[in-house]
Amino acid sequence: MAKKGTALSRVAITGASGQVGTLLGAKLAAAGVAVTPLGRADDWAAGIAGADAVAALAGTLKPGRGDDFGSANVETAARTAEAARAGGVKRIAFLSYVGAATDSSNAYLRSKGEAEALLLGSGVPVTILRCVHIFGPPDRPGPTAGAFIATGRRAVIVPGSGGQRIAPLFIGDVAAALTCALTDPDAPTGAFEIGGPAQMSMDDFVRALN
Repeated sequence: MAKKGTALSRVAITGASGQVGTLLGAKLAAAGVAVTPLGRADDWAAGIAGADAVAALAGTLKPGRGDDFGSANVETAARTAEAARAGGVKRIAFLSYVGAATDSSNAYLRSKGEAEALLLGSGVPVTILRCVHIFGPPDRPGPTAGAFIATGRRAVIVPGSGGQRIAPLFIGDVAAALTCALTDPDAPTGAFEIGGPAQMSMDDFVRALN
């Protein structure tokens, strides 16, 4: 919720139609903040101009046809950084991934690291939340959790050994953290890895989802 006395009035959200963007937009609107949702085909310069803050949520873990990590994750961050710098934005909150680094051997993590660097170089204060395994409620588990839910005869493919430890995040907590980063003038800037309150193996996470 916006702190009393702040001048926050409008937030632009890139990737607003996604799982996190939809919930974040609803939370901000409920707090009395005007929201400008932005999709890939929208004019981001116009949509971001004059906004107090930007939630940079556009990106993908699984590029679709005609897309790749560069266009989905890096180019969208470049568009956001340029528009925010020119539009007088006061804060940016970026949803990244644990392990993001510009020198990563993993193409996805490298693209996220490059996106972080672009936003940090915008001259606008940036809060980066590095998350992993975001899950929603049973009726809306979201793309990450949904990939691990068995449907019909489709087998669930568990990455790695299945014994690796993770701390999955509930989507409501992610939206709350983003809301704080956007609306609280005292929210810290920089990159932060956040996880859920319970650690478990990847196998146990898949069992819990099912």
